[in-house]
Amino acid sequence: MNELLHSIIEIAEQAGNAILHYYGKEKNELAIQQKIDKSPLTVADLAAHAIILQSLKKLTPEIPVLSEEGDIAPFAIRHAWQRYWLVDPLDGTRGFVAGSADFTTNIALIENGKPILGVIYVPVEKNCYYAMRNQGAFKLTAIKKSQSLATARFHWDNYRVILGKHLEKSAILQYFENEPGCHIYRHNSSLKFCWIAESKADAYPRLGQTGEWDTAAGQCIVEEAGGCVIDFSNVVLSYNTKTSLMNPPFVALGDPTMAEDILQFIQNKRSNS
Repeated sequence: MNELLHSIIEIAEQAGNAILHYYGKEKNELAIQQKIDKSPLTVADLAAHAIILQSLKKLTPEIPVLSEEGDIAPFAIRHAWQRYWLVDPLDGTRGFVAGSADFTTNIALIENGKPILGVIYVPVEKNCYYAMRNQGAFKLTAIKKSQSLATARFHWDNYRVILGKHLEKSAILQYFENEPGCHIYRHNSSLKFCWIAESKADAYPRLGQTGEWDTAAGQCIVEEAGGCVIDFSNVVLSYNTKTSLMNPPFVALGDPTMAEDILQFIQNKRSNS
């Protein structure tokens, strides 16, 4: 394994272990705050952020760090970054607060607007998904067994769509829930990308708001497993290209050859809704 990648996996595990210290605690012990976007922020988010920030600055002091829970450099400064770390210390905070196990720690290395390294650590399961450009995607299990990941081919007569748990009335759920051949699964956090990468799901469409830190690590893993992450114009997601750090609507697919068909399906549903 690449030395840098090995170090990032260790950092993600350390952050995940810090999060587990707070897992299952009462809400009053989590010091929950509400961010501007109305999503929760807890002491677990901040503890993981501090570990990752300090560790990355020590490991690669020359590479800037952009974390969801840190200070966001203005675009006038960060647009000049050719390489930087993009971090979500605790992805799935809402589920974490509710006692759900599907929260993750995400760390990605961005180079010229594209994720070239991605690590997603799942603290409760102690599984780690990781990838590096042109080196494949892998899952490191709790017993430290590494498994190569490969996405599945798409078949309209039997396909699996994965969506967030908090989308009971969402348009994207309505597009797929009564379609023949479609099986819907629900997960919070970047685990949805992991399911695509390990052939447990075929498509993860997203209409709602996401930050670039939510998708970068997962995108690298999906791409290296053989899939793609594209916006609704069939353009691969890119990073740090504009003032806003919010993503456009997108879909992660295990089978890139089906991109146009899936996008046309979604467009038809949007037009008729």
